Amino acid sequence: REFLYRKHKFYNRNPLLSADIGVDGMKTGHTKEAGYGMVVTSLVDGRRLIGVVMGFENEKERQSETRRMLEWGAKSVSSAKLFDAGEAVGYARVWGGEDIYVPLTGEGDLEVILPKYPANQKIRGEIVYQGPLKPPVKKGDQVAMFRVTSTAPGSSEPIAVSETPLYADQD
Repeated sequence: REFLYRKHKFYNRNPLLSADIGVDGMKTGHTKEAGYGMVVTSLVDGRRLIGVVMGFENEKERQSETRRMLEWGAKSVSSAKLFDAGEAVGYARVWGGEDIYVPLTGEGDLEVILPKYPANQKIRGEIVYQGPLKPPVKKGDQVAMFRVTSTAPGSSEPIAVSETPLYADQD
């Protein structure tokens, strides 16, 4: 809550930095037009949460609502690893190339953040690309996206949860 900059000691009076919710960065502010606001980051169980709030009447309301938002984010979503780094997520068709298909991989582990709905939520992953691809396709070229959608129980409309670039894993 304090730091030294050019021989001057500065103190941060915002109690969220010392709270037990993993807050490790923030910027608070106030303007007449936007009210009291905050940009905040928190590291919880290896996940980075980022929040932006504004429009509050006072500092106390800003602090309590920001804390509530971060706590909700920590307990209402979870991460799931779908594919290991280097594991083929799928294949894209190549038109007129030496190989008919090229394997697709993510940049590293392919993970997704999902809402913690009841077990009967519908999760769908799909590879999206403009194909067939035209040669030459080089290893490392981004050629597709992996889109994950989730449909909550009782809903018929899927919600896009994430889109992750996919790369050709061979020439």
